[in-house]
Amino acid sequence: MIVAESNYYEFEEYKNIVEKYVNNDAREICFQNRVIVCLLEKIFINEENIWIVDVSTQFKNKKSKNHTRNPYAGEQTPDLLVAENWAYKNENRNINYYVVIEVKSPILNKNVVKDLTDIKLLEELTDYIQHIDKVILTDCHMWRFFEKIKTMPKLKQKLTAQFEEVSVEKFTLTNGEVEKFTLTNGEDEKRIILRVTNKQNNEWIMEEKKQFILHDGKNWITKKISSDIPFEIKGAPLTVTFSINEPENWKEFLDYIKDFVLPQQKNE
Repeated sequence: MIVAESNYYEFEEYKNIVEKYVNNDAREICFQNRVIVCLLEKIFINEENIWIVDVSTQFKNKKSKNHTRNPYAGEQTPDLLVAENWAYKNENRNINYYVVIEVKSPILNKNVVKDLTDIKLLEELTDYIQHIDKVILTDCHMWRFFEKIKTMPKLKQKLTAQFEEVSVEKFTLTNGEVEKFTLTNGEDEKRIILRVTNKQNNEWIMEEKKQFILHDGKNWITKKISSDIPFEIKGAPLTVTFSINEPENWKEFLDYIKDFVLPQQKNE
């Protein structure tokens, strides 16, 4: 009998390790391999064939007879890849490439994830989406989830009922341009659509499916969450109230990562 292990990652553990590197070593690689990898390995602990792969050194100019980057990247190099049935010798192998993750330092790359106007970052994101269907962008304080969409008109029609267009910004890239559409529902929620057009007039659309803001740049966004635990002592019913401080949507955030990464049939 296979016993499933808990895939719940405690917020307090996440917060403490993020702050450890914020205060002592804010290099991107630290957040990538000491925070994000640990979080993902916990979330996918019961998925035997799911791999969290560091591809940050698989540069375009790195010659290899055993490995091709084509299924997940082109000109740019992502930090992490989540794949099924992974093998480094990936030519002619039955590997499912689910998502690439671009990790930024919340200190050295302050606000680039939030603002989404940095040309280097836009070059990275728009390159990845030409090769893989899903991209996650995070600096550990904020998480943004993007998915490739086929046509812009159908997407805008679908979103019109919920959102209104606030702004359109254009950025010139090395091999084309990107239009950034910012949408809002009139409250706090905003969504981004990126339309990429290369010099050959090929087009790719990235829709932001969800974003989670865990830290506002000054403090962690937490709430005191209480739950009652009933028990008995010598037949007398008692209740103990257990309280923790964590983001109100922390469990939703953990569940969403798994749901976003894996195809529907894997989650059933």
